[in-house]
Formats: sequence, structure tokens, C-alpha cells
Amino acid sequence: MAKFSLTSPRAIDVDVTTATSLDAIKSLVRGIEEMEYKYFKDTSSVADVTATNRVFPSVGNPYSVHVFTMTIDISAGQYTGVLVETVPNNENIS
Repeated sequence: MAKFSLTSPRAIDVDVTTATSLDAIKSLVRGIEEMEYKYFKDTSSVADVTATNRVFPSVGNPYSVHVFTMTIDISAGQYTGVLVETVPNNENIS
């Protein structure tokens, strides 16, 4: 797992447009923190996306992942996520 700071060097806007579990929100925030860290180190390392599915590992359950449809304006620090589903993480199931 990548190492990154738990504090953002800038203010960002995060919108979750569906009702979802706290674990899914924590997973989303952890993924955003990683993207922010990469952007802070190199502004060309993270690109804007529109309606792209992103998978975030569960924070509390190693056997599931959360799939969000993300729209990201990285330079403006705006992240919008819509939870699509929570599914088993087949990589961690033996």
C-alpha cells in the first residue's frame, strides 16, 4: 500500500451522492487521500475523470471492495462519488 499523509495540503470538496455505509465512505476518503498525495507530489500524475468506475478496498473488511462511479476535477479538488455496489474481494479469498 502506498504511504501518504492523512492531512491534505489543500481544501477539497467531496460529494457522495448516494446513501452508503460508513465503511464505504472511509474507503472512498482513503482513495481520495492517495490521489491527493500523488497530485501534491506531481500535478501531472493524476488526471481528471468523468463517470469512471473506481474500486476502493474496504477499510473494515478485507474480503470486500466498494465500487464508486467517480467524477474528479483534480485541479479544483472536487470529487463526486456514487456508490455502485459492494462486492467480494476475490483476491483475498482463498
